[in-house]
Formats: sequence, C-alpha cells, structure tokens
Amino acid sequence: MAADQRLWDLDPLAGRRLTLVLSDELNFATWRSEEPQGAVLRDVSALVSGYARKDWDVRMKRALVVLDFPEHGLKARDLMLGIESAGASRGLVCDRVIGERLVKDHVGSDPILLVVGLDNESVRAFRDRIPGVGGAA
Repeated sequence: MAADQRLWDLDPLAGRRLTLVLSDELNFATWRSEEPQGAVLRDVSALVSGYARKDWDVRMKRALVVLDFPEHGLKARDLMLGIESAGASRGLVCDRVIGERLVKDHVGSDPILLVVGLDNESVRAFRDRIPGVGGAA
C-alpha cells in the first residue's frame, strides 16, 4: 500500500451504505437537526392530567417490580432496547449498548449493528449487510 493511500480506499465496498432499520431512538435535538420540517404534536389540554409526569422514569426506578431476572444479569429496572426483524426479536440492556457505543449482534439470522449517537443517548439500528452484496454481513 502506498504511503498516501488509506486502507478503506482499497475496500471494494467503500461508499456503500447499510440499510437503516425502521426505528430510531433519538433525542429531540438530533431528530430536529435531521427533520427540520418535522411536526411535533401539542398536548391535548383535556387529556394533560392523564399524561405521565416528566420524571416518570426516575419515579419508576423506585417502584416495586413483579418480575425479576437476576440469573440473566438484569437489574429490576434496567431500561431495555427491543428490536424485531424477520419474525425474531431481541432485547438489549440500554446502558450496556450506550457503554459499548457500537454493538454487533444478531436478531434471529439477521446480523445487526447498534450505533450510539454523539449525544450518548441516541441509538440507531442497522442491518449489517449491504444490499446487493453477498457475504458482506
């Protein structure tokens, strides 16, 4: 390889893109930057009293749980990311995904990549294959 040549310049798949799974978990700022024309619905004033409080997640950490799975390494209130593809589903602990930043896994037979955004909150899921390229997974 020439001194001025980068490794990915030699990659025949360079410039190709992964297919985004039809789900995102984004913070508002990231979503707004990507969808500047996006619409946010206003509260329905007659129903506001039934909405969850803004600190519902903090309060729920103190609530009792009916099910517990310590044998799987899960805490009672771990926040889970769920993903479904081709009839299979998988759950991953959100804090673990955030901590690893890039997770390569499978949902059934589909290879997937989970990527944490620059905000350290957003998570995107991709099918780990390039359309039209066999063996790219």
